[in-house]
Amino acid sequence: MNISCIQKEIPQDLDQKLCQFYESFSVPGLVETKVSRKNFLSAYQAKSNQFRAYYLEDENGQIHGVASFVFYDALYEGHIVKVGVALDLRISQNRQALLEWSRNFLPVLEEIFREEKVSAIFSLINSADTRLTNLFLRPRSVKRALPRYYLFRKVNLITLHGRFPWAPMPVPHVQVNRADTTSLDGLIHFLAKRSHYRSFSTIWDFQSLQDRLHRKMGSKLSDYLIAFDSQKNIAGCLLLEPQSPSQSYVPITYSLVAHNFRQFLKFGSVFGWTRALTKPRSRTGEDQALGLRFISQIHSRNEDIFESLLWTAYESIDRTEFLAYTHCEQDFRLRSPKHWVHSSQPHGLYSVLPPGSQAPDFLSPKHIVNPEIEAPIFF
Repeated sequence: MNISCIQKEIPQDLDQKLCQFYESFSVPGLVETKVSRKNFLSAYQAKSNQFRAYYLEDENGQIHGVASFVFYDALYEGHIVKVGVALDLRISQNRQALLEWSRNFLPVLEEIFREEKVSAIFSLINSADTRLTNLFLRPRSVKRALPRYYLFRKVNLITLHGRFPWAPMPVPHVQVNRADTTSLDGLIHFLAKRSHYRSFSTIWDFQSLQDRLHRKMGSKLSDYLIAFDSQKNIAGCLLLEPQSPSQSYVPITYSLVAHNFRQFLKFGSVFGWTRALTKPRSRTGEDQALGLRFISQIHSRNEDIFESLLWTAYESIDRTEFLAYTHCEQDFRLRSPKHWVHSSQPHGLYSVLPPGSQAPDFLSPKHIVNPEIEAPIFF
């Protein structure tokens, strides 16, 4: 078996094989989903203009494994650094494929550190995915030279599906508007100021904001929601991401807990409290994508301002859609509001290093600043 790297367009037949192999895997959890793609590389091109995709192929041209890395610039302790994110690892259950991938993955990781000059490589691992957990976090043999995974932060993927009928209205003196050219300077100043409270921030000046909007297909300045206080000062903001044209999440089956939650959402939708979830493929026999809308670049002075931003974002999307964002467990201001109907899927954000490498400073317990985890990059 051979491992190959892709950094640009690929032949249509190879693209089709990669998409078929990738979609043959499901993502475990309370809702078992699969990620559907029309074009294999388009998902990475939407995240960054710098990426590497690897695939493992046997002598007959059959795909046995894929994994990808995307790279972007970030602000860390006043310096611009290059960060990598490991994504979309899919390995077949073929024993030879598992051995070949383990043997080739470490040289790939070392090559990326050497050639891309990255300061860190992160991987967000679903806590419900026991295959990945056993393969990388708890390998059977400690004698083999394998990449080391260091836990950086515990992270939850929060989804917001509606509000309870007794939920209070947002704070009346907080006004939320969409960004435009008149509020651009104030938004940039606010983001630059707040970037010092997040490690690995992706926006710190005008150029980084422009790059961020151009990087994401369909993003525009008006996708930013800005909260103003009674003095007309910016007190918070978030970016409401457009639905991805490159990939979608299709529910395959719902667990018993998720099925009951879905029925509750269906009941609440009759009264306008909640929004119903898509039926699973096991019921319809068809692929129906979830109405998933990510929010990112979330900054707020307090919890009330955050909830006001959520109200506006939730009311501005389609009635078949719901909101989702990533939340570090220590980031108390961005906890899901208690008056909202929500779900949570635990993940772990890991720093991936070659064996023998010295652990970076940001892994020290003294580093209390939470990282910026943009959901559209990691999902």
